[in-house]
Amino acid sequence: MYNIQQAVGRFFERLLAKEFGLRIIDGRMSSKVPDLKCDKFYIEVKASRYDNGGVIKKFQLRNFGTLEMECLYAFPYHEAQVPMRRYYPTERSLERSLQMKSLYILPFEVAKAHYTHFERRPYRKTGDDFTQIRESLARDIFGGKAEVWSKLQLNFDNYYTATRKKNEFILTGSRKILNRLLKHQHHF
Repeated sequence: MYNIQQAVGRFFERLLAKEFGLRIIDGRMSSKVPDLKCDKFYIEVKASRYDNGGVIKKFQLRNFGTLEMECLYAFPYHEAQVPMRRYYPTERSLERSLQMKSLYILPFEVAKAHYTHFERRPYRKTGDDFTQIRESLARDIFGGKAEVWSKLQLNFDNYYTATRKKNEFILTGSRKILNRLLKHQHHF
């Protein structure tokens, strides 16, 4: 038996590393350091085995808030069928079926504000608590929906946005980081 959550996470880490020209630095999925890195920033990939977005955990926010460079959060969403173990009995069959439906890259402070101001649930494996950003919420964040930004207690006008392809959405507080992400245009 393979670990479905780790297989989904590894798949999207490799995909984003290739697409954006980044190095995988947390190949063991330790959650102690972000998954991807370049010379200007880190990216923590938050993929889920379900279609509801990856988990934002308190201890990661604490650790990633002390990094020397900006840390972005990437939320790739997919349309794989669940329950996955029934439809994809092997890791290879799962990887062949996974496709990125959409990708939202958000700055650390947005992930932290979401954790701080939205409902959290207990994470049964570690006792930590967590929150998730579903695709609809990511779309509202990227789209500047006033009600969501008010709840985040952040100002949308302080951020830069860009769309790559038709399904990749980037929001960042730095024009340099945005330009770095946009200059890599690998197609699959």
